Amino acid sequence: MNQDVHSDFVAGTPPGPARTNGLALASLVLGLVSLPMLCCYGAGILPALGAIVTGFLGRRRISESGGTEGGSGAALSGIILGGGVVALFVLVMCAIVILILLGGTIDNVFSDIIRELEVQ
Repeated sequence: MNQDVHSDFVAGTPPGPARTNGLALASLVLGLVSLPMLCCYGAGILPALGAIVTGFLGRRRISESGGTEGGSGAALSGIILGGGVVALFVLVMCAIVILILLGGTIDNVFSDIIRELEVQ
């Protein structure tokens, strides 16, 4: 008699929290690690690319899990951090190439400015 009530209670309990997807967590960690590593001669580009790839894979697996896995926000954060580091890397590389190509011209500009300041 009490067994029916107890079985209804167990069946009606809400499921536990969704477990965090490992790829989503890896994406977040790689995205965070890539920021300081970018200062090490551009080495942060590798974990940034890894953050982007694992983030997209993690988000796809989370959407396919039917609610049993969570961590979509962590995956998205990893994608955003990784994308920001890649964009910053490309921007710095373009600036370096421009400075190399215009090296003589920029040197002349700075020399002219210094001469003008010395004259005054």
